[in-house]
Amino acid sequence: MDDRKLTPAEEKRKAKFEALSERLEQEGYQKTDLCFSAAKANLMAFVLAFPIVLIGVLLFFLINSDFGQFSFTGPQILLFFVTWIAGMVVHELIHGITWSLFSKQRWKAIDFGFIVKYLTPYCTCGEPLSFWPYVAGALMPTLILGVGVYLAGLFTGSYALALWGLLNILAGGGDLTILWRIRKHRKSLILDHPYQVGCVVFDK
Repeated sequence: MDDRKLTPAEEKRKAKFEALSERLEQEGYQKTDLCFSAAKANLMAFVLAFPIVLIGVLLFFLINSDFGQFSFTGPQILLFFVTWIAGMVVHELIHGITWSLFSKQRWKAIDFGFIVKYLTPYCTCGEPLSFWPYVAGALMPTLILGVGVYLAGLFTGSYALALWGLLNILAGGGDLTILWRIRKHRKSLILDHPYQVGCVVFDK
């Protein structure tokens, strides 16, 4: 799935993950692995999120027809990308905050990491959650940073906000892919994978 060398923190989370999985299986749960490769995640993210982004672009220009205002200065472009990078970190933080609200261990159940190979930050919850709490945590960053910011740009006529929001919807395509894969597991316990893309589900 992913042959990269794990960090010491990831090795520690892996051991906890395997011990917890073994305990749940001993309690009568059946484990199903729903993880997938980063390459497949990127492909599926594009497939699921791009139609939403395309509709968003068309809707923006339908409501805001003054094309002459679409311009960026050098400093604005720099600010756009700086906030975009910061948004990637905030995205993971929102995952963690939301999942912590539903976890028995609260913030202690949440860990963050960074995959140097893919230049990607990530957040993981080390506690199994029921379907809707897991969905809330997975979807919240896209709703806030993507849909929320896009709607602000749409109704204020701000090209920069709309574009920033749409890019965050596209960035949330990986989360949408995970939600698509767990859609039939509404009665399952869902355990986020500690270092791979995806999760595992446990059913009795």
